[in-house]
Amino acid sequence: MECSARQTCSQCLLQPACGWCDDGSDTGLGVCREGALSGSLQRSDNATVCPAASWYFADCPECVCNGHSTCIAVPSVCSNCTGNTGGLQCETCAAGYWGSPLLGAHCEQCFCNNHGQYECNQTDGHCTCTTVGVVGDTCSRCSDNYIGNPVSGTCFQPILSGFIYTTTIAENYNKANYACTSLKTGLDVTFQLRCNGAAWFNLTWMDDLHEEEVLFSQTCSGGIFKAKFSRYDYNFAENNFTFLLYIHSDNTRITLTIAFLSNINALDVMEFFLVFFGCFLALLVVAALSWKTKEKYDAYRRRQIRCIEMEKMASRPKVDILLLFEPNELDADADAQSVSHIDLIPVCQLRSDPQAPPNRIVPVVVEPLVDHQSGVITTFIQLPTGGVPYTSYDQVGLAIGSALVTVTTMLKDEDVSVKDANKANKKETRA
Repeated sequence: MECSARQTCSQCLLQPACGWCDDGSDTGLGVCREGALSGSLQRSDNATVCPAASWYFADCPECVCNGHSTCIAVPSVCSNCTGNTGGLQCETCAAGYWGSPLLGAHCEQCFCNNHGQYECNQTDGHCTCTTVGVVGDTCSRCSDNYIGNPVSGTCFQPILSGFIYTTTIAENYNKANYACTSLKTGLDVTFQLRCNGAAWFNLTWMDDLHEEEVLFSQTCSGGIFKAKFSRYDYNFAENNFTFLLYIHSDNTRITLTIAFLSNINALDVMEFFLVFFGCFLALLVVAALSWKTKEKYDAYRRRQIRCIEMEKMASRPKVDILLLFEPNELDADADAQSVSHIDLIPVCQLRSDPQAPPNRIVPVVVEPLVDHQSGVITTFIQLPTGGVPYTSYDQVGLAIGSALVTVTTMLKDEDVSVKDANKANKKETRA
């Protein structure tokens, strides 16, 4: 490294073949140059030679103040360092400033946007932010999930109404800010704050039409602070109405419980129940009217269907049926017990088809059902005659009966009967 790169006398003398040339101002300023114990080295004709009284090759001058002061009382101690510097030789920046004051350089003031400690890193000027949610080398940005602008104001943590938040402020922070904007219309708001340590809080409000206004500014330590705000005094949920809460502590760890609760008044409850029961009664009336209307419509539909069925029944084709009543033949020698037994016979076969077998019921009408596999048959039934060939005139001897049967089985029986009748006719013809 070249001698000229050395900024202080102590650094210069550590480099071999380098010496310190004092400028004669008694402030410690000078230049590190090549040379030896006998004096500085002249590299060119135009180069100046350091005077012998100002040349230091083995030891530095007693007063080295880096150009920011002079030694008055004690030769090796600088008094009243200027340029925001400090130290015995004005070699460091004063509190609240950063930079390198060597060789007369000036220190710059720490700039943390009022969100950092008074002192910053004296080497690079980086700040230690003391407001929760503020980040950056100069405390100029809001952290994630925070809103606001720390350059012109501060950062806020959004909170919702109707929830209770519990948060802790660490020892390295002394400020925390919160903003509540999600307020409900038509309800009062109750603010609650509880601190388990000593803190100071400010509660303000603002919207698009009003500047920020302070509501409360007081201490909070150990107890619960409550305040109620009426919906008639403030237009909640309109014009971006916002509650702002500022917490200040003395760099001690504290735990906060914060809540903005929407209250339902007794009058609101009464209004709710009145509206609820009114709607319920209206619903009952509508349901009753709907039920009555449905009943009348169902009755109308039943009448319509019955009329249609009666028209269909009236339009069915009519046929003539030959009924052959067979007399009830009895043995003349039958005793009374046999006659009584005959009177108890429930059915006497009535044949509408003369060629049908005597013990087979022949239906007059077959009404198939929807599935076409079963149906309702209707036939005539001859009632018991009471032991005489025919029923007397004052009694009914004929009845109509219906039964649900399987159509396929009935058709098979008819096919068998027809085949048997055809065979019988063939035999008679041959004979």
